[in-house]
Parts: sequence; structure tokens; C-alpha cells
Amino acid sequence: MGTAQQLQKWQRVLLPAVIVALLASGIVGCGLVVQVREASQSASHAHAERMLAAEALLAALFDRSAAMRGYLLAGDADLLEQRKAARANIERQLGRLRARAVDGTLLADVDTLLARLDDANDRAIERYATSAADAHAIWEADSKPVQEQLAQVIRELGATERAAFGAARDRAAAAFERSSILLGVLLAVVGAIVTVLFSLYTRATRELVAQIAAEQEQATFRLLEEVPVGIFVLNARGKPHYANRHAQKLLGKGIVSSSPDRLAEVYQAYEAGTERLYPAERLPIVRALAGEVSECSDVEIHHANEVVPLHVVGAPVRDLRGELLYAVAGFQDVRELQRHAMRDALTGLANRAAFTQIYNRERSVSARAGRSLAIGLIDLDRFKAVNDTHGHAVGDEVLRRTAAALVGALRRSDVVGRWGGEELVVLLPGTDEQGAWRALEHALIDVRKLTFTGQDHQTFHVTFSAGAVVVDVEASEAIEDAVKRADALLYQAKAKGRNRIEIAA
Repeated sequence: MGTAQQLQKWQRVLLPAVIVALLASGIVGCGLVVQVREASQSASHAHAERMLAAEALLAALFDRSAAMRGYLLAGDADLLEQRKAARANIERQLGRLRARAVDGTLLADVDTLLARLDDANDRAIERYATSAADAHAIWEADSKPVQEQLAQVIRELGATERAAFGAARDRAAAAFERSSILLGVLLAVVGAIVTVLFSLYTRATRELVAQIAAEQEQATFRLLEEVPVGIFVLNARGKPHYANRHAQKLLGKGIVSSSPDRLAEVYQAYEAGTERLYPAERLPIVRALAGEVSECSDVEIHHANEVVPLHVVGAPVRDLRGELLYAVAGFQDVRELQRHAMRDALTGLANRAAFTQIYNRERSVSARAGRSLAIGLIDLDRFKAVNDTHGHAVGDEVLRRTAAALVGALRRSDVVGRWGGEELVVLLPGTDEQGAWRALEHALIDVRKLTFTGQDHQTFHVTFSAGAVVVDVEASEAIEDAVKRADALLYQAKAKGRNRIEIAA
């Protein structure tokens, strides 16, 4: 019997049964697709909201910690307002989690730990007024351990929601299995044709599940694009998988296929203050591949003509079975952290405490690298007369614009700070006396070009006097001693008529 005859026989005898079976299979199949999609979407949306709430809660906790640490470092009262805002955000996220009926025990733990953290922080703030050292000690002994414990509980909240998502997905898979059994019985009636249809249907269902998983991953990555921290991800095989916009900006490039042992070379990561590539085994993201949580602050990224110092934290991400899924690194520009935590409110420059910290770091780096380090002290000429004649508002404008002119005239690697009053201080890495004189002379030319308008609508200009010295990095010269030497030269510049820079003979 030929194929055509067989087809005719199947059409006469089996076609009605095939049609019935196909209709039944179609109904079951459509029901299965709808069930899988609804279950997956329900799990995705409901649990994604709770996971985002847990992540937002963790981010708010870190914001609060950063504000608290910044206050203990700088004593800036504005940071206490930021801490208060972050605490309010924590309560908002907790409200979202409570409304979604997450694990009540973990939420109770969060409330308890938050109360302990608030108490420890309040004690540190109260103590800061009399002793910054005692305040730091309270932070290290009481606040920091509680905060780490609190962060872990919040991570467990996120893990609980991920587990709930997995359970929902398992229920969808169970529904799929039940439907498949029924579908298999019907397919036995229609033979090869239904088998092919079932195969195609199974493939479509798998693609649907894969698509949902891919969409979930993309949704997570879209969220990470808005995080003001560099996020870099390796897959379980150690291959670069994802980098958000902030990471690409800090690293100078996006995803480059490479092995973990070549990451430092590919992204030009060096030990701070040296030309040595950062050892791969010490990179936090490589250590995360081994299951470790770690951090470092002695790594620099070199790209173009810029050196970017980073603070990096690495951690592994595992599935419900404990298998490694990703190694994730979060990093921030150390300079940006310092600018936000320790800046002068009027000029936006590093304040005295921040500048002292930067000075100590640069002095150590310069000593290790065997390079010179210059410091200059700048004082605006006749600034009291500006305030007396035109008022303090105009005086403030003079300070702000002069500070901006100095920053614009100097290199990106140079640091300008406000030492006090109308005195500004400049740190010049890799610079000797003559180099410092040339840099400050160039800045003075730019400041002379500035035009200001006084209360009488008459325009005027300003100048500055400065003294510059090379720091004795080998002897770990204290900043007060270096500034004192620069101040003596500044006094000479004033005595010689102002509007000039003096360096050591």
C-alpha cells in the first residue's frame, strides 16, 4: 500500500479521532501554556516586587551607614539629615515588605536589629561632640557588628523571596507534568502526527520558560543600570557577563571576553601608586568565584590620562542548591566618596579633614612610588576689603568662583581644598618646587581674568598670594608642618607686594 493510500485510509478512519485528539490536545496545550505563563508571571511579578523591596531596603541601610560614617569622619551636620532621610526610606521599604506578607520572623529580627543600630548610632553621635575617637570606637564595637548582622538578615529576606519564586516555578512545572501525562494518553491515539505536535509544543513551552527567565534577568539588569555604583558580573565559568553603565564609565570600557587571571591586564587595574598590575588572586571578584566575600581599597584603574582609585567589594551569588551562579563586584570611585562625605559646603572643595586624609594617602603613595609631592597654600589678597565693601554674599561668590578656577587650571590628579577662611590649599602629586610654581602661576593667571560685580554695580578683579613647598615624604611629614612651611613662603609673597607665588630657594 502506497503512502498516498495510507494517508487516505488514515483520513477516513483516523482523521475523526485525530481531530478529536488534536482538539483535546489543543485545549490541554492552551490550558498548559496559560497555566505556565500565569504561574510564572504571578511568581515573577509578586516575588520580584518583594525582592526589589528587600534590595531597596539593603541599599537604604548602606546609604544610612555611609551618612553615619561620613559624619564621624567629617562632622558635617548635613550628613545627619541624609542619615535621617535614609532611615525614613528604610521604614518605607519595611512597610512594603510587611504589606506583602513576607517572613514575619525575619521582619521582627530586622526591627530588633534596627532598634539596636539606632541606639548605638545615637550614642556615637552624642559621644562625637566630646570625643571623635570614642565615637569611632562605639561605631566599630557596637554599630558595625549590628549593621553587618542586619544586612545579613535583609539578604535572608531576599533569599526567602527567591526561594518562594522557585517554589512557584516548581508548582508550574508540576502542573506542566500533570498536563503532559494527559496529553501523552491522547497522543497515543493519534500516533506520529500528535507526537510531532507534542514535540513542537514542548519545545515552545521550554522556550517560553527560558524567555521568562531571560526577561527576569534583564529586568534585574535594568534595575542595576540605575544604581549609582559600578556593578560587574562574572558567570560561574569566570567569563565577564554584565557591567552596568557606572561600571563601564569607571573601567573605561564594557564587557571584554577574558579569563579571570587577565582581568587586571584587560581593565588596566594596578596596585595603588605603582605600575604593578593588581594580582588576580587578590581581586575581590576573582575571590568571589571561590565563594569568598572580600573588599579592597588599594586598586587603581588607568585609562586615557586618568587614574581612578576604587573601593571594591566582591561577593558570590548562589542558587537554591548552593551552586555558584555569578561572582559580583560593586565598586565606587574613592574620590567621589570623599567628595560627597567630606566637602566644603560653600566651595564644594575638600574640607580640612578630607584634605588631611587625602594628603596622608598621597604622601604614602608618593613614598612607595618614589615620586615627589608638592603642597601650596593660597590666600586671597585683600579679601577682608571685598567683604567690607561689597558684603559677604559677594565674598562668598569670590571664594566659589576662585575655587572653581583653581580646579579648572590644575590637573585632574591635583587636589584643591579649603584650609579655612579665604585660605585654600593645593596638593600636587609628582611635582617639584618649579612644577608647583608653574602650576600655581597658571592658576593665578586664570584667577586674574575673573570679573566680579560689587554692590555698586562696579566690576572688580581679585588676585592671590601663595607659598609652595615639596613634602618630605620619606620622613612622613605631617600636613601641619608642610602647611606651616608653605605659610612662611606665603607671608613672603604678601610682603613682596602680593599677587605672586613664592617657593623655597
